[in-house]
Amino acid sequence: MVLLAAPRTRPAVALVSLSKDGQLQHGVQRMLGVRSVRGSSSRGGATALRALVRALKRQDADVLMAVDGPRGPARQAKAGAVRAALRSGALLVPVGSWARRAVVLRGSWDQFVVPLPFTHVVIAIGPAMDVGATEVDRRRLDRAISAQDRRARRASHAHKHGQAEAELGA
Repeated sequence: MVLLAAPRTRPAVALVSLSKDGQLQHGVQRMLGVRSVRGSSSRGGATALRALVRALKRQDADVLMAVDGPRGPARQAKAGAVRAALRSGALLVPVGSWARRAVVLRGSWDQFVVPLPFTHVVIAIGPAMDVGATEVDRRRLDRAISAQDRRARRASHAHKHGQAEAELGA
């Protein structure tokens, strides 16, 4: 969710679950100027995927989605993001984040992280990736996202200790 508040140069469309949690997320996104497409791999996914592919093909918006799906396992990419990229010709951009102070919702399937107010948050954006539809490509996407999460965490710790990120070998 924190990534929604990051500065954007283009409009954005986000994939949001049809669940009650998704309704809350949809409201927050609307306040931040992000359009929502509702659906997930377990409900309304095909319709949502078509809407995202149309937005990508028109090149009128960037698409934002959590790639690990509503049922997990957490932090393992599912086929939806890869399918959207393949069908639209778009590239995938791995993004990671780290909040210095946050509440982790341990009861949630994905250990959802809620940054505390006024905390330092780092967003790390990796290079765009061209992927195929194989399991190897999904694992490569998993590794790229994990690398950005680690990079964001290192940068947050470096900032706390007065180091430049370049010193970390980002």
